[in-house]
Amino acid sequence: MAIEPTRILLHDNGEDVETLWGIPVESPPGRTFVRLDNVPFLHAKPTFDEVVEVAEDEAHPGFLACTAPASDWCTPFERVEAIAPSR
Repeated sequence: MAIEPTRILLHDNGEDVETLWGIPVESPPGRTFVRLDNVPFLHAKPTFDEVVEVAEDEAHPGFLACTAPASDWCTPFERVEAIAPSR
């Protein structure tokens, strides 16, 4: 069974909002991680193939979001192998 991509939001404190595709990866209980499946247009980081943590966005109900660059839960993980081995 193929894992379906999900739309996530990327924004900078509510500004420069854009959507990206994220592929869900194995995540610890209570947390959600996705591997970005395309390159954002408005933000330099995070970018394609990086794993980031996302959470429900209060400003955009129904969407998972990653706020860039200041959020702790949007920091790309340099050592993602423990969470999500490379494809």
